[in-house]
Amino acid sequence: MLGADRAAAFDLSAACSGFIYGLTVAEGMISAGQAAHVLVVGGEKLSNITDMTDRATAILFGDGVGAVVVSKARGSRGILSTFIK
Repeated sequence: MLGADRAAAFDLSAACSGFIYGLTVAEGMISAGQAAHVLVVGGEKLSNITDMTDRATAILFGDGVGAVVVSKARGSRGILSTFIK
């Protein structure tokens, strides 16, 4: 449905840092010339495993999803920096 006939896909499991990790991988693939455009999708559904009666942790976790298309920038805009240790 996206028209991405030559696309590849893989899953990254990195918990809370998964989206920034995906952006870092996308940046590396584009910088290396391995991809022209990368769709990064990050999502978590923690409501089904969170103990809502535990006030110490329940307020920290929730459900969410976000997506971004990363492409090589013209000029000086784009991902300025990423660092994963």
